[in-house]
Amino acid sequence: MTMEQYRPLDISPLEFAAIIGIQLWNCVERYAPQLNLISERRDQLYAELLSLLGQRLGADSNAIGVRYGRIMGLIQNITVCLYFSIKLLR
Repeated sequence: MTMEQYRPLDISPLEFAAIIGIQLWNCVERYAPQLNLISERRDQLYAELLSLLGQRLGADSNAIGVRYGRIMGLIQNITVCLYFSIKLLR
């Protein structure tokens, strides 16, 4: 993963907050027993991110889908990088 491939996304502050929130719940999931609550909170963030994209991009469902997919790809790559970083620190 290179950050250059994500620079064109021009992540807004609210999108960044959603990404950080999703990452937080992804990390908490490994240590907390309340999986239903964690899934519920994370799903709420996914829904809010999708709503935010709808407000930002209007009714263009293709643009919303593409941006949502690219942000999800970014989240996946961040998760993988964090996982390997944690393994290296142990």
